[in-house]
Amino acid sequence: MIFRSFFQKIIRAYRKMGIQMMISISFTAVTVIGMALLCGMLVLRFSKTTQRLQEDTGTRILEQVNQELDTYLRDMMQLSDTICYRVLKNIDLEESSPSESLELLYEENRNELISIAIFQESGSLVAAAPALDLKTDVRPQEQQWFIRALDQIENQHFSAPYVQNLFQTGAEWPWVISLSRHVELTYGGETRRGVLLLDMSFSGLEKVCRNEGIPGGGGTCILLIAAVK
Repeated sequence: MIFRSFFQKIIRAYRKMGIQMMISISFTAVTVIGMALLCGMLVLRFSKTTQRLQEDTGTRILEQVNQELDTYLRDMMQLSDTICYRVLKNIDLEESSPSESLELLYEENRNELISIAIFQESGSLVAAAPALDLKTDVRPQEQQWFIRALDQIENQHFSAPYVQNLFQTGAEWPWVISLSRHVELTYGGETRRGVLLLDMSFSGLEKVCRNEGIPGGGGTCILLIAAVK
């Protein structure tokens, strides 16, 4: 009887301990699952918030770049207007040359410009700043920026980026974006058609993008310039 009672006590204690163990295990499992779900929800929420912040930041940077580029291009268009209406309108090319005025304007904008040039309708060079000679095998009148300027005389035209090869520089030819327009040239009181060309520095445009924190900003500039076209 004594051994039977002892074994019954042991069995009851084991059963009691087993129930407590099951409750403990269940509670632990529920706690772990709850924490895992909570962590998952927090990670998902953080991921969505980070993505939204990145999108907002990217949109804001692109808007800033677009604004900077718009200002840059407007400045170049105003320079074009200055040459057209304040320089060429006031001189007779048989009596004087616009070279000095072009040199002054070029020096004021040399960080943004590679060159300024004025051509007759035939493609002959009238004046350029800096003072350079055309390459002997170049025919400006056959290039798209020249053709577009004479075909649509009421507009100013931006080209896609390309390597400038008009002048005998004795150095590597730079990447440029051209701004061209029709201008009126006066010879002995007679008005003739011509083309004004401003070659903008591609590195200057890249700098605008880099200043706004876009790595490889030149690619963005190309896309925005293409949109301007």
